[in-house]
Amino acid sequence: MIRIYKLTTFIAALSLSLVFAEEPARRVASIATFEGGVAVKRAVSGEVELITRKRTPLFENDKIKTAKDGSATILFADGSRVDMASETGLAIVFNGRQREIAVSQGSLKSDIKKLPGQRTMFRTPAGVAAVKGTLVDLEVKSDSKIEISADLGLLTHQVGETETSADIEKGQKLSIGFEKASNTISAKSLVGMIDVKTKNLTTSLEQDVEVSSQVDKSSDKVTLEVQSGIARTRTTRGTQVMMSQDDRVDFVQSATGTTVTVVTGQITVIDSNGVRTKIEAGETAVELPGLWQEPETPEGFEVMIPPGA
Repeated sequence: MIRIYKLTTFIAALSLSLVFAEEPARRVASIATFEGGVAVKRAVSGEVELITRKRTPLFENDKIKTAKDGSATILFADGSRVDMASETGLAIVFNGRQREIAVSQGSLKSDIKKLPGQRTMFRTPAGVAAVKGTLVDLEVKSDSKIEISADLGLLTHQVGETETSADIEKGQKLSIGFEKASNTISAKSLVGMIDVKTKNLTTSLEQDVEVSSQVDKSSDKVTLEVQSGIARTRTTRGTQVMMSQDDRVDFVQSATGTTVTVVTGQITVIDSNGVRTKIEAGETAVELPGLWQEPETPEGFEVMIPPGA
């Protein structure tokens, strides 16, 4: 009886181990073609495999890297394609119908197919780009900066938890960086006019215009500084703030409106009727429902936009 009991226990333990054993990694793509040195670090075993044949399968969380003389084309079941240039590294993760391609270095070109319910994300050192269906060029310039463009369709790039995003349309190209320690974002339009949204502010960047923004979560303050060119920022009430190189402005938004304080430089505020008012360093403008005004100054109180004008 004792022997039978031990055997039964062994069988039961073996059955439980099989039930709770990890499922094998799911195949998510394949290396359709390659040239030069290409390596895959397998997520399950941790082993590094040098690619020697086409159509090598790729499994979830595998890491792919091309050497200095290498390149590779990754093909997905839905027909989407990613072309990796030399010295490029990425990993592929699936979460339900969301596909995430994490790019750690290098550059790539991709053709993402638009399918119902399918979403592709490119995760980079400077945030996440959501793609519903477009041709995307992406290059990691440093540990905190990328360049990204859309050759067809639309992609939306979001930066961390800063409530900053940019819609990149056909033919547009954006350089964007993110310094996590200081919560500072840099954005420059390389091709085309691009709107960058931070909280409830929208800053329009013409080609070659660059701005940096810093978000203070504790106070909801957004600090914008123009690095080059002229930038136009709009509030939710439609008021526009024109800023030029080296201008630095604090925006604080509330339910009643926006407070604008000029830290350095001189800005121009434009109301919905086109009336322009200049605000200098050290001055603060307050947006209220129906008027813009400056607080008391030695020169007195100035109403910038009369109610009902």
